[in-house]
Amino acid sequence: MSNDGATHKVAGETRVRVRYAETDQMGVVYYANYLVWFEVGRSELMRQRGLDYKQMEIETGCLMAVVEANARYQAPARYDDELIVETTVTGVRRFCARTIGRCCAKAIPCMWWLVAI
Repeated sequence: MSNDGATHKVAGETRVRVRYAETDQMGVVYYANYLVWFEVGRSELMRQRGLDYKQMEIETGCLMAVVEANARYQAPARYDDELIVETTVTGVRRFCARTIGRCCAKAIPCMWWLVAI
């Protein structure tokens, strides 16, 4: 990941399992929990690329606050589904990183993007 806005994409994948506490009475995931999994995907992507997010904050003072988050829910995830969180960094500029991805349960995607500064 470079500072120059290069067009190469950095991608990763992580898996999460829907816990009972993340669902409503019908066993359907509460929508806000997807945002937590998006952050898991972003953090794990950094780890997979050899970057330690916590150490980066300590050493550089660089904090990546999310200033925009969007999601399109196409179908519900349910209790005990294993979700694949696919994360792709689509652009990095001096003060902004855009991350997109999808969270799939049985090939049912939720599309999302985050903008962090």
